[in-house]
Amino acid sequence: MKSFGVWLHESHLTLSEVVALRAVATTLAQNWPIASNQRGYYETSISIHLPAAAQPDALQQLGALWPVYELDNREVDQNHTGNGIFASIINILNKGPEQRSNCSRYNNNIHILFII
Repeated sequence: MKSFGVWLHESHLTLSEVVALRAVATTLAQNWPIASNQRGYYETSISIHLPAAAQPDALQQLGALWPVYELDNREVDQNHTGNGIFASIINILNKGPEQRSNCSRYNNNIHILFII
């Protein structure tokens, strides 16, 4: 499984969350846990090393991208092409904040699909 930090660095997605979180990774430099695939390590790094005013946005961006990262890695690990689901998640992330409230509900459905 590719680490989140590597996935973020190599991602070809042009989502605003990707661009913003890459800037956070650059700002945190050696404090960014690039080799980890544990979300908590990234949350801790943001909470400890990023200025307090920037933390809420960075944590929101991490939260928005984490399901995309997990789904992308599952597809690679399982040699499964779920392009329809992946494209739908990207579409949700590209929507405004008022439309993102459905993302968590949609994400739960994705987890159920992969369990089946």
